[in-house]
Amino acid sequence: MPPGTPAGSFSVGEPVAMVLRAHNRSESSQKLALPTSQVSDFEVTDPSNAARAWHWSHDRLFAAVLTEVVFGAGETKEFSAVWDKTDDSGASMPKGEYEAVGHVASQETGLRSAAVPFSIR
Repeated sequence: MPPGTPAGSFSVGEPVAMVLRAHNRSESSQKLALPTSQVSDFEVTDPSNAARAWHWSHDRLFAAVLTEVVFGAGETKEFSAVWDKTDDSGASMPKGEYEAVGHVASQETGLRSAAVPFSIR
């Protein structure tokens, strides 16, 4: 981030790096069964209308195989993506306020981050 840029603010040409940290709070191993080879996803929404502008998995193919992810006791796994600030159609995103969310690609609930607000300036 350039000096003087507020945290959570990105310039038009600057890519946005996203990291999701999933932590097993229990004292035993936990297994997640995923319906495909996709393990995580990220999305960006416009909070003024709740419309999804971009998601990492758009136009990506995933193997149609059951995938198991094992978290050891107390283990944290990190998943990441870089967004080039284009929407799912490939158009550049306008300056404005947005929110990012990351989630594990499981059908179980609660495996989603809180929305993180940011702006494109």
